[in-house]
Amino acid sequence: MILHSLPDGTLYVARVDSDRIDVQSAIPFKDSIRELAQSSATRIILDLSRVNFIDSTGIAAIASADRALRPSQTMELASVTPHVLQVFQLTGLDRTFHIHSDLTSALGSSEQAG
Repeated sequence: MILHSLPDGTLYVARVDSDRIDVQSAIPFKDSIRELAQSSATRIILDLSRVNFIDSTGIAAIASADRALRPSQTMELASVTPHVLQVFQLTGLDRTFHIHSDLTSALGSSEQAG
């Protein structure tokens, strides 16, 4: 699992450079997100444009990383592929996270989800 992060003041954009978040990659993924949570970022945007598959451990890793954020921080999702979006909808997590259609709209948004 490779996670590229682009810090920009209080904003971090983290791009997942893998096509899967599953049992094999969930723990390193979660650890990477938790490291970002220790930063000064108040918004963390996960760019999931390359992720075509996510299983329950991947969902749990994202939810766990979100719970690890400080109260002043939010995690948002961007460019979620159709299959991954369907999983978020089936689990109800589409109501937990602010999901942006693409990274451009996420970067232009001042809304924050919790």
